[in-house]
Amino acid sequence: MEQSYREAEVEFAVSAIETAAAKAGVTGDVIYQALAAEDGIREFLLPSFEALNRESIDRIADEVLLWLRSRNTSLTRKI
Repeated sequence: MEQSYREAEVEFAVSAIETAAAKAGVTGDVIYQALAAEDGIREFLLPSFEALNRESIDRIADEVLLWLRSRNTSLTRKI
């Protein structure tokens, strides 16, 4: 069965969050909460799907962490 665009976006977001969490040494929930607090899933991650989807998951995770650091989130103090 072919994956829908929305399912691909969700899979992309989950993979990005989990990989960013592993790189930062925190749980996926910590990254999710930091993104959610800044509306980062809707404002950054999903709009970046087309561009970042072609990158490696490690590069995507780096972009997520960089974006969070640029927002000076509470996560900045944890990583």
